[in-house]
Amino acid sequence: MNHESVPGIHPTVDTDCSKENNGDPVHLEQDTSFHENIQKTPIWNENMFFGQVCASCTHEMQNVLAIIRESSGLLEDLFAFAGPKDWAHLEKFNRSLQGIQNQVSRGVELMKRLNRFAHAPDLKWIKTDAWVHAELMVFMCQRFAEMKQVVLELEARSKTDEAGHHLYTDPLQLQMLYYLGIRACLETMDEGGHLTLTLEGRDELLITYFTVKPVSSEMPNLAISLKGVSEWPIFMKILQQMKSRVDFDPVQNAILLYLKFPNTESVQDTVAESS
Repeated sequence: MNHESVPGIHPTVDTDCSKENNGDPVHLEQDTSFHENIQKTPIWNENMFFGQVCASCTHEMQNVLAIIRESSGLLEDLFAFAGPKDWAHLEKFNRSLQGIQNQVSRGVELMKRLNRFAHAPDLKWIKTDAWVHAELMVFMCQRFAEMKQVVLELEARSKTDEAGHHLYTDPLQLQMLYYLGIRACLETMDEGGHLTLTLEGRDELLITYFTVKPVSSEMPNLAISLKGVSEWPIFMKILQQMKSRVDFDPVQNAILLYLKFPNTESVQDTVAESS
């Protein structure tokens, strides 16, 4: 089967060293079935070019990481079987191997998320799970939060919440909204604060809360603070393109991002116009 032609399925690499693969990467099918394709034919653009090149590189990097993990695991097994037990540097050697394994695991997770991000431009209008995209952007923005010494998190959801988090939209625009919203909020925060994203399905709306909790008891005016942030005008421009709106909750010190649930027919009309 040619996986490239199957919407929602892309080849990836399993780096589990317990598999007997003689050092060769094991290819599996990566299920991205949280997308329900409305647009069947990709529309080529610059974003797709960037995404496809990036996705190809992440697959190759997964191969590299698989070989590093396999090789370090082999070294550990060989030394445990035949190495000197009284070697003065044995503890340091084992710590180094464990460090390699830990960093490979970290790299695999990064590549997995980057690969998912790279596939966002594949189809412009699909039914998708907004919580999955929010989780991806929270993960991608952790470095910026750490630089600000701010805790960034996405509130967990229950199974009953899941259905209310699906909507018809452009995945790339949705990810840009979450990314810019996070970056804008971080710019207003001081070290020690908390930024939490929460998703709530309500009637025909999906509401995303960006809740800012400063370390001090004094609550800044988020609506005023954001006006001086460079990401905010871009955030508002994308919001207008998606025909959605934003509001502020001064009590919780939160941005409320309202995303509409378009019906299937209106989405297909939009796809036809963009074609």
